[in-house]
Amino acid sequence: MEAGTTYIFGKGGALITYTWPPNDRPSTRMDRLAVGFSTHQRSAVLVRVDSASGLGDYLQLHIDQGTVGVIFNVGTDDITIDEPNAIVSDGKYHVVRFTRSGGNATLQVDSWPVNERYPAGNFDNERLAIARQRIPYRLGRVVDEWLLDKGRQLTIFNSQAAIKIGGRDQGRPFQGQVSGLYYNGLKVLALAAESDPNVRTEGHLRLVGEGPSVLLSAETTATTLLADMATTIMEVIRESSSTTGMVVGIVAAAALCILILLYAMYKYRNRDEGSYQVDQSRNYISNSAQSNGAVVKEKAPAAPKTPSKAKKNKDKEYYV
Repeated sequence: MEAGTTYIFGKGGALITYTWPPNDRPSTRMDRLAVGFSTHQRSAVLVRVDSASGLGDYLQLHIDQGTVGVIFNVGTDDITIDEPNAIVSDGKYHVVRFTRSGGNATLQVDSWPVNERYPAGNFDNERLAIARQRIPYRLGRVVDEWLLDKGRQLTIFNSQAAIKIGGRDQGRPFQGQVSGLYYNGLKVLALAAESDPNVRTEGHLRLVGEGPSVLLSAETTATTLLADMATTIMEVIRESSSTTGMVVGIVAAAALCILILLYAMYKYRNRDEGSYQVDQSRNYISNSAQSNGAVVKEKAPAAPKTPSKAKKNKDKEYYV
């Protein structure tokens, strides 16, 4: 069985219905149902299979108080089987497998031990065998045919008409994810995704895509694992390419910054050398002038005044 298709059933409830054509309705002595799901609900109907109108045969997979149970009727009383130890309302992914053979049934949830249900009936059969011995011979064949037909009615799920997924029609809608539903060879969710004419969908329903399979062969499992590995490798390559591009961009930006810094240093160094050359030129001109005999004139210091005038005055005073 290939990886199952996954649907999400929304808050308002949804329903997927597969209907057999009237001339192609199966009657089965044995049924097999497998489905994966995740939910937080403690009460809901996941799957229900009904017979044609008026027959009353049915099979229902449901959640009650957070555990999985199955109830079915193939012409006798309702027969129930459940797994009280496995809590499935924890939001985790769970797988349920159910088989029916006549009135007997088995149920397994995840890796829990298989539960078996064998309704009492041997005592009734013994009483019928004793009563058969007291029936006149000429009526024995008629009684045998009646008992055989009654046995068929008590073990065969007659004229199955529809499979309904989601519980919306039962007033207990399921909310969560359902994956890879399988019933007697029918992959109902896959048919719904392919818009099969025998499938009708309604309500808040969303197709997610491929989900975990419930019944996988070794070959299919290996193929799925290889596909997952290839996808992972491609994602790693894409992430590596993205990282490489980012590193190249950072290196290029750093190189550009270094080039700009070197250019600025080069310009600054050239400016200093130009100033030094100008100073050298000035010194060179001054030294050349001195070597050619040119003398720089400096202002002579002022000579001190002589006391001749005062002396003359004194002479004048003396002679007057």
